[in-house]
Amino acid sequence: MKAFKTLDEQIKYLSDKKGIIFENDRMAKDTLLDNNYYNVISASKIKYVKDIVSKHHIYENHNFSDWKAYYDIDCKVSRELMPIMLDFEKTINSRTAYYIAKLIEHDEIEPKFENELVQLIKRASIKNLPDYNKMETWTYMTRMTFGETKQFIFWLAKNKKKSPLFDSYLSGILKSFMTSKNTKTIQNNLNELNNLRNHLFHFTPLNIYVTSGRGKNGILTTSKRKKAINFIYNLKDGTIKSDIMAIYENADRFVTIKNNQHKVS
Repeated sequence: MKAFKTLDEQIKYLSDKKGIIFENDRMAKDTLLDNNYYNVISASKIKYVKDIVSKHHIYENHNFSDWKAYYDIDCKVSRELMPIMLDFEKTINSRTAYYIAKLIEHDEIEPKFENELVQLIKRASIKNLPDYNKMETWTYMTRMTFGETKQFIFWLAKNKKKSPLFDSYLSGILKSFMTSKNTKTIQNNLNELNNLRNHLFHFTPLNIYVTSGRGKNGILTTSKRKKAINFIYNLKDGTIKSDIMAIYENADRFVTIKNNQHKVS
């Protein structure tokens, strides 16, 4: 566990141990206080690291203003992605609520399947509503998180061969977003989008998100997480493509350094 450092101690550590140049301590303190030391340094180290030795990052010599400028680019990209993610989440939630309500309230499914859906609704963390009784289903579902909503999509994907309605409603929910009906692909894609969503709305820098993904072999990889960002970005024309490409380039270089360091150790 790392000990708490005051703003003065943070600046001294970054200057003495990491070689970061501070020309304006007041600006640096304001930046670290308002944006979180971990976020600013962890985001920008992706660009400025030149090696990792015994788990210690060695950085290029740059002014703190350069570190802040790169962190600001990360924030800019996140700000543009967040409303697109919200629109995607809203649409998926609305479609899912409609089709699940139709299945339950129009008695379109067998009691066994209906009970499974009812239990999914009851397991969701919905406050300030009476116990669910198979009425006003949309009221309950529109209060669900994206993580809770995707469970109904997984259910439809898993059971799509048991009823043409399940397959049809799955297509209705995912249309214009995903063409694959492979259950594992749907699960992987939605789980990663949920992961991206949580990083964005908990103000975790994209540089950290992109460089912390791992492949099946446990090796760091950026491909899956870049795919999630591209998916959201491509839902709407934006003006941040060059910034995203810069983040990807730095992320790939950082992951290569980190993976090589593990090979040496």
